[in-house]
Amino acid sequence: PILLVTAKLHHSKDRNLQTLMKFIVYLLETAGSQCDDEICDNFCIVFDMKDFSMNSMDYQFVKNLIWLLSNYYPERLGIWLIVNPPVLFSGCWVIIRSWCNLSASLHPTRVVRIWAGWLDENTAKKVIFISKPEQLAEYIRLEALPRNLFL
Repeated sequence: PILLVTAKLHHSKDRNLQTLMKFIVYLLETAGSQCDDEICDNFCIVFDMKDFSMNSMDYQFVKNLIWLLSNYYPERLGIWLIVNPPVLFSGCWVIIRSWCNLSASLHPTRVVRIWAGWLDENTAKKVIFISKPEQLAEYIRLEALPRNLFL
C-alpha cells in the first residue's frame, strides 16, 4: 500500500493534533492490514511537497508522526519518500536540526543525518528525497501515483 500525503493541503492552524494523530493511526493500521505478507509486508509513505509553504509546515505533527512510525511501525514502514522538496523546505530543517542537536548539512542528500536524532537508524535509512520522476520510478511504479505529481 501507498499512503500519499499532499503537504500543501495541510494547514497547521486548522488542525486538532490529537484528532489528526488518531486519523493517521487509522490510516497506518488500514495500510498495514492491506499488506500481504507473501507479496509485500510493508507500506510506503509519499509526501508530495509540491507547492509547500510555511503555512503547511507543522513541526509538532512531523515530530509526532516520526515518533509514531519509529515506535509503532518500524517494520511496516518500507520506505518514506519526500517528493518535490522545495528550497523553502530546507529552512524547516534548521529547526529540526536544533531539536536534534546535530550539525549535519541541510543539503537534501544529507538530510537523513538530521532525522537520525528523531528516528532510529533503521527507520532513518528509509527516508529518501526525490526530485525527479526517474528517481521515484526506482521505488514505485509511476502509474500507481497521480500523474500531476511532477507537473
